[in-house]
Amino acid sequence: MVNMDGFFKAPDGSKGEPLPSIASGDGVQMPLMPGKFMPGLVEGLVGVKKDETRSITVTFPPRSSAPQLAGKEAIFEVSCLKVQDRVYPEVNDDFADKVKPGMSWAELDEKLREGVELEMAERKKGMTHQELQKALVTVLPDDFEVPETLQEQVAKERFAMMLSDMREKGATDEDLKEIITTENYERYKKISQNMIESQVKGDFALKHICQEQGLVVSRDEIDEEVMTLQRGALQKGEKFKESEVRPKVEAQLEKDMVLNWLEERAKITTVEGEVEVNVDEVLGASPEELAKRVVSEEMAAATAETKEAAEPKSASPAPAEASPTPTPSSETPTPAEATPDSVGAPTIAPDGFDWGGTF
Repeated sequence: MVNMDGFFKAPDGSKGEPLPSIASGDGVQMPLMPGKFMPGLVEGLVGVKKDETRSITVTFPPRSSAPQLAGKEAIFEVSCLKVQDRVYPEVNDDFADKVKPGMSWAELDEKLREGVELEMAERKKGMTHQELQKALVTVLPDDFEVPETLQEQVAKERFAMMLSDMREKGATDEDLKEIITTENYERYKKISQNMIESQVKGDFALKHICQEQGLVVSRDEIDEEVMTLQRGALQKGEKFKESEVRPKVEAQLEKDMVLNWLEERAKITTVEGEVEVNVDEVLGASPEELAKRVVSEEMAAATAETKEAAEPKSASPAPAEASPTPTPSSETPTPAEATPDSVGAPTIAPDGFDWGGTF
């Protein structure tokens, strides 16, 4: 267990500005297993002792859960509060009885195996559907263009899903508010552009197949799924807008139906063992190239803004008469109306991500 304080790495190699609170914390459980945290952090703590503090330099990966940290170098001051060993209990009837009174180890073992087999079957189906959709994208015409409006819509949905996942993993509202800025959203879009285009193309192909084959999701299936999601939202005390959820549920069920239809008719070869993800293929470039491109574009934009600000502006002629001060109308919301339930929320959030409206 450790306390972590993160800082951006300054050009001279020293500690710079503090990292957003989402990248720091007190009482953090940190298993000493490579891959659990960002590369280099766990490795820098091997052999650490209680009350020892270490300074560890790391580089955030190009695909970071916090877009503003992608590809950035940072320094972490990590203080070890205590070192623990994980001790596994002996598996026997006594252990099974603690899990569920009256259950034997043989019964628990059978239940666990059933659960693992079910999970593996679901993972296999998910990976099969993913490969089917990728195959569909490859047979689309080379000149197939993705409308920018759809790219924007999918980018916002993926960005919102990323933030929701972060909340599920323990990120606070204050942590998330730091991320919802126009700069971070634009950076996320650039990093995810290739994945977004592939998703839109795949969805187009699946929609076309659905229409050609006359596949229709039943109303009962949609109602059942909506009710399940509504119960889950109520249990968590979260907002639930059926008018927003129902179309998404219908679209997902329709997509699953088409993929199941394709799976039954396609020739599929199952490959045993771990399948390595080609990161370059997913991102459309190597992580290093993508990080350099994003940083280069941001520097060019910043230089252009600085140059424009430095140029003298010609004086505007005085108006012939004073214009009346415009009053807010129903078509132009005031800041308070634009961000309901958003006390302390960023005022530069990208369109569609006003705090309290999206989450």
